Amino acid sequence: MGLFNVFKKDKADSAPESPRKHHYYFAYKALPGLAFTAPNVPLGFATNIPEDGLLRFWQMVGTKLPENERLSGVGLDAVNVNFDSECLLLITLPPPLKKSEAYYVGILYPRSWVNSSFDNSKLPKPYPVYFILAMSDVLGTSGVTLAVRLKLIRSY
Repeated sequence: MGLFNVFKKDKADSAPESPRKHHYYFAYKALPGLAFTAPNVPLGFATNIPEDGLLRFWQMVGTKLPENERLSGVGLDAVNVNFDSECLLLITLPPPLKKSEAYYVGILYPRSWVNSSFDNSKLPKPYPVYFILAMSDVLGTSGVTLAVRLKLIRSY
């Protein structure tokens, strides 16, 4: 084995393990997509409307993956935390096992959106703010990172 192959092998061995697709897609793609396009749906997760909505959404995300990559929804939970003018939907995900998998997702909504009917074409502004608290190996952290995602709105 040449010197080049030794370095190549070391680099491959030290590459971080990828997050599980079901866990990652749910927190980083499917749930924020839902939060920004149909915010009334995740708002119902904490009140279990529709029944088992959070678990069914988790399972729906899994149907897009090969069967061997689908994960159980054990550990999923949602709760609303109300503040004066905002409501924080806090979703606990199944325990993360690999880097970049989320512990929690938070979606901050205007409180006026809670328990109101929605017409997506007439959503009041501002849009929700989306937070992810994830397992991390970023140097200088305690093993977690916080990511914030905003929907950018053009002002006229």
